[in-house]
Amino acid sequence: MKKIVSLLLILTMCLSMTAAFADVPQAPQKNYPQNFWDVPKDYWAFPYIAELTDRGAINGNEDGSFRPDNTVTRAEWAKIMVLAAGLNPSDNNVYYKDMADHWANIYVNTAKDYLAAYTDGTFKPDQAAVREDVTVSMVKLKGYDITNVDYSYLSQFTDPDSVSSDLKKYITVAVEKGLINGFEDNTFRGQATLTRAEAATILWRAFQYGNDNKVVDAAPSQTQNIPHASSNNNLSPTAIPSKPDTVSKPKNTPKPETDQLQSEAMSTPEPAKKPYMIDTVVDADVKDTFNYAQDRNGNIYYVEGEKIYYVNTASTSKEEIFDTSNLIIDNDEMTLSDFEINSICYDDYENRLLIYGKYRNINAVDKSDSYYLYEIKDGMANLITDSINLSNPIVGVLSNGDYVFKNYIIDHNTFKENQFGGWIDYGFYESGNSIYFYNSLSFIEYDFVENKELWSNPYLNASGITNDKIVISFRFNGDEINESNISILNFKGKELNKITREDYEVSDRKKVDFFNSILSKLIITSNDDIIFYDTSAKAFRIISKNN
Repeated sequence: MKKIVSLLLILTMCLSMTAAFADVPQAPQKNYPQNFWDVPKDYWAFPYIAELTDRGAINGNEDGSFRPDNTVTRAEWAKIMVLAAGLNPSDNNVYYKDMADHWANIYVNTAKDYLAAYTDGTFKPDQAAVREDVTVSMVKLKGYDITNVDYSYLSQFTDPDSVSSDLKKYITVAVEKGLINGFEDNTFRGQATLTRAEAATILWRAFQYGNDNKVVDAAPSQTQNIPHASSNNNLSPTAIPSKPDTVSKPKNTPKPETDQLQSEAMSTPEPAKKPYMIDTVVDADVKDTFNYAQDRNGNIYYVEGEKIYYVNTASTSKEEIFDTSNLIIDNDEMTLSDFEINSICYDDYENRLLIYGKYRNINAVDKSDSYYLYEIKDGMANLITDSINLSNPIVGVLSNGDYVFKNYIIDHNTFKENQFGGWIDYGFYESGNSIYFYNSLSFIEYDFVENKELWSNPYLNASGITNDKIVISFRFNGDEINESNISILNFKGKELNKITREDYEVSDRKKVDFFNSILSKLIITSNDDIIFYDTSAKAFRIISKNN
């Protein structure tokens, strides 16, 4: 095996950016110009971003922005890892079913031996990269032995359960070998995500650890000689990638003059920002929780009257995609019209919207109890079956094509019903050979044999689940009604983040009442923003980091 010096493995020494840095070089102190209008000189990562920009190691976007607080996705991390490690991206084959037309396919292919995929044959490139994923990729790329693991290295952290159980051996080895450490509060935060600013900081600190001489065994066909990291002038420029926006181009916002920014900052000090902002995504009149759904990117489909709309959450554009008043069944036996939607869901595996309901006006033959399942694709409605006679709503589709209803799983070939005991509220997450869901009382794992309660909290107001995370709003906090808190948890019930009324401001000054005014389904986007439907405002609202 060929030994190469890997910039990537050098930078892993510094992955915990807000951890204690007693042995980490101080930030560069040069008088840098402001290169990006959204990275002012008082921004915490300004010197790191400016230094690497000055060296030609990173770049920005066409509109003059850097977007420092955008979350780095799994696809973006694959590209960073490949470029930083000097691997040669040349494989254009399609190994994962969700990568066929993705911009990062060649990078994901090159990194596929080091980055974990999913058991359903997907890579989920647009999900956020988290610390445990990044760390595992380091251990695999390094080629460390994980057969004899001393777990005492992991026990030093107060949150070992923030690491997925099947990945603990990799994290333990990474800590033992000094590839990564924890934070000042003795946490590891395995599910924490990385921003572009943090990635820039990682790269800058990697320059400073040039004499660490980390090496990696790699296949000769995938490697090339990389200069020693201490030879800063010889390092190849490495851009932090941004996912191409195929839906809408960035707004052509003029770049503010640096002198103007500085004078305004000196004359009018900005008030301290709250960490989160609530904005209105789009006005909508939605009557029921099961009448809106999300795709894998957090885009919204919803029912308003007889029409179905699609909302792109990135551009906040809205378009009508189907009018159910056009649905009519007319044959020798009967004429059916006035289709009434019971529920909708998005099938990510077939890239289609599913609608479920019944016809109100029935002639010739009484089939008032018959429900119909349609797919909406390319503006057309195709009947899937009228053999499912359930009044409860559809909530999703499994990777094998079976339909998941509130109380049943329906075989997609025979349309036979399999009741699994209990009920699914609002949505589920499929992982391995199980599905995970909240049923208003408990968080449940169903392994297609029985339900297993993982943890319980009977005071739920609203919930959503995706990205290996759960977001919930509680009815009560102790004995008090708490209408303003939202919590983000992992599957073990460990709280990863909490958003209280003191943490957010509202852009349009409309009141937000998380207890009385939202429908029960929460949506999490690929950037970990939270979308909810606000009944008092008659609008979809979004909670995002206040940039």
